Amino acid sequence: AQAHTPYLKPASFKPVMGKYVTLDAAFGEKLFIPEVAFNGKAFSVIYPNGEKHDLSSLIFLKTRAVLEHKLEDKGTYRFSTGRRLGAEFYSYELNGKKKRAMNPTEPLPKESKITSHVQAITKAESYVTYGAPTSAALKSNGEDLELVALSHPSEIYVGEAFDFAIQFQGKPLKNHKVELFETGNGSSSRKAAMVFVTNDQGKTTLKIEKAGIYLLRTRHRSAAPKGAKAPIYSYTYSLTFEVALSN
Repeated sequence: AQAHTPYLKPASFKPVMGKYVTLDAAFGEKLFIPEVAFNGKAFSVIYPNGEKHDLSSLIFLKTRAVLEHKLEDKGTYRFSTGRRLGAEFYSYELNGKKKRAMNPTEPLPKESKITSHVQAITKAESYVTYGAPTSAALKSNGEDLELVALSHPSEIYVGEAFDFAIQFQGKPLKNHKVELFETGNGSSSRKAAMVFVTNDQGKTTLKIEKAGIYLLRTRHRSAAPKGAKAPIYSYTYSLTFEVALSN
């Protein structure tokens, strides 16, 4: 699953009928075709008033997790898979060739030289607005790798700017790469349609000229805390959002 892109996709970004919303959480090679369920334990939703809550319902299938939640109040909700600790990876050199191992219980060849040892951490998020957009759920939580929306993610329109910042543990990541992926065209999620780089304040802007559903993905490596399984954590964060024709 670590070679795939994590995503959290609502059935509707702006529900108008009824008060329930459903979302899929999965890893996929192509967006949004689920292949492995996002089996984390930290799923949550932030309400329009900024309070964090558990989900109404969460079911794990083989290829995807299915979330359902009752929208009690009108406004913007931030749905999150939360942090998922994933597989460990070893990179090593053997006879001048670079190789990778995923199973930490299997011994590496005696002649090999370990070049890196990391553990994957993934998080996927999405915003759903019921009624008029609100801003409390957009506030940074200051945890891990995060995309902080500076423009409202429920009001992204064709040809208009969407401003956001990339932060790590609440601090801006400057000159940091963010990849944009188109969906629904069967292309591999490994091939970004556009790549953005943040400025010295960790901010950047995108403009999209075609309506549809998109995904932003960013990655970052950092030293793991003391006592972790691996010395390095490799973070992956994704945000799924919709670009509308007009307001």
